Amino acid sequence: MWSVKTVTQLFKNSLSTGKFAAINTAGLKYFAPPIKYQNVEQPERPKLRIMERMPQLPPNLRPPKMQKRLRYMRGPEPVHNSLLHKQYAIVATGGGRLRWGHYEMMRLTIGRKMNVQTMFATWRVLVSWQLITKKGQGNA
Repeated sequence: MWSVKTVTQLFKNSLSTGKFAAINTAGLKYFAPPIKYQNVEQPERPKLRIMERMPQLPPNLRPPKMQKRLRYMRGPEPVHNSLLHKQYAIVATGGGRLRWGHYEMMRLTIGRKMNVQTMFATWRVLVSWQLITKKGQGNA
């Protein structure tokens, strides 16, 4: 036969027996309307632009030969270390070298996930200016 029990009776019974019963309750939730951002201007191209695979030099200039200069791979960024629009960002905490594939992976992933009507993305990372070639196979 059916019996009506209060929530406290059910809770006391579940504590004494060691078995927990799930109690489903229905309620009305109020969600505040989303914040409007009228002061932020939407750029013409909301998605990230393509980064160049190699630095573009004038046709009469040969690419300079230089060392790797590992001292340029420092820690946190000293210049671009605050958010422009006070929203969201991907922040690097350590030094490293971004290759073209890293730029493409970030660009494609962010472009896939973003809503173009309400969002936009900007690069705050400089284009690679230093030519670094891969070491040929068979060379020690």
